[in-house]
Amino acid sequence: MASRYAEKFSIPEGFPQILREFTKEVLRENPQNIYDFGHQYFNGLASQNGEKGPGDLSPEELRDLINRLFQEADKDGNGYLDRKEFKSVFVGLQSDLKLSAKEIRQIMSEADENQDGRIDYGEFVPLFIDVYYAMIAKREHANETAALKETALENARNFLLKGMPREELELLLHDVFEKADVDKGGYLSRSEFVKCMKDSNLGFTRKEVNVMMSEVDENKDGKITYNEFAPMCFSVLTEMVALRTMDTPQDQSEMARFFIDLFMNAAGNGQTHLKQREVVELLKAADLGLTFIQIHSILSEVSEDGSGKVNIEECAKVASAMINNLFNMEASIGSLGNIKSIREMDDYNLVNGLDPQTFTGTLSAALYAADSKQSGYLHRNVIFEHISAALPTIQPQQMQAMLSLALSEDDGFAAYQPIIEKSFQVLQYMQEQELLKRF
Repeated sequence: MASRYAEKFSIPEGFPQILREFTKEVLRENPQNIYDFGHQYFNGLASQNGEKGPGDLSPEELRDLINRLFQEADKDGNGYLDRKEFKSVFVGLQSDLKLSAKEIRQIMSEADENQDGRIDYGEFVPLFIDVYYAMIAKREHANETAALKETALENARNFLLKGMPREELELLLHDVFEKADVDKGGYLSRSEFVKCMKDSNLGFTRKEVNVMMSEVDENKDGKITYNEFAPMCFSVLTEMVALRTMDTPQDQSEMARFFIDLFMNAAGNGQTHLKQREVVELLKAADLGLTFIQIHSILSEVSEDGSGKVNIEECAKVASAMINNLFNMEASIGSLGNIKSIREMDDYNLVNGLDPQTFTGTLSAALYAADSKQSGYLHRNVIFEHISAALPTIQPQQMQAMLSLALSEDDGFAAYQPIIEKSFQVLQYMQEQELLKRF
């Protein structure tokens, strides 16, 4: 209830219109932090109207302002202020320069008292100006970073999460979740959830898993349901993609150097080649968020020497191009519509003219027939021969990707089951990437 003794205020002219325009911008942009957004919006409005913000004062104008405030506080005009007088100066500075209490404390901490406990403001003013502009620069940088992050987040919402549209990732996550739910209770324990994430082949990074673990199980019953997990997963991935895009070096040569160092350190003794399985392990351990399909598509583009080894420099070049492409939001957002078009093609679910069941069945029959001892292992040369015979239209690049799935040991023998289970997915991804280049 309004009091008849309350002071009456009038609404400034034009205020309702300004408020309406601001509300429209908030609804249009839907910012995560409305305070930062409001600060930037009204600062921009002030700049358009020719008003000076805190950081727009020249050093001379700032010096004149500070000197005036100091002289007003220095009643006896001796050039010194005690702490009480000195503090009063900042009341004026707080309103004129829009300084926060924290910033004022920071500036006051720079003021050195003489033996009498007084502050010589002639000495302090130049110091104040340096500290003040440093704070303004830091504040503006923080605002720019916040704006950049908001833009990155908005882009990430339309991003190919884990290199695929959200709908496909959703289906894969549901499949991973159901397989981990062995007793079909409809939920996972926290330990089952961690294992589920690590075994998913979706390349979840350590940070992504850590954030998900801190966010999941909102009802705190120790049980994680898919309905709890899925929305949170997409939110976390979107945020992490945005941050990683801001932090990832945009220079491909810098990224290539990172991979060369990574591979060279693992090879040791000046070696120039690594086994495919070693490259796979290193790419996983690098915690870059690459899915197993992306890792093996990298290896499909690197020629191997017949013994399962690849050239380090060539591998680094291909890997850096892949990473650069993955974190190029503009390219990714453009690819999203093209990928949807590709997936609507009649032959999308065919690799070399074969559907998944026929392709996998043909591959399985050939490799099982070659394994007379039913050991689950074959020499890579035998694998090569039998794949070539069973699937004569297989291209060299496709063969390299398939052999990389086997991860052969030093004696050349490898478990061939991963080839049977995962080849179609990897080759379909490679086929899709090739089609994307033509759009």
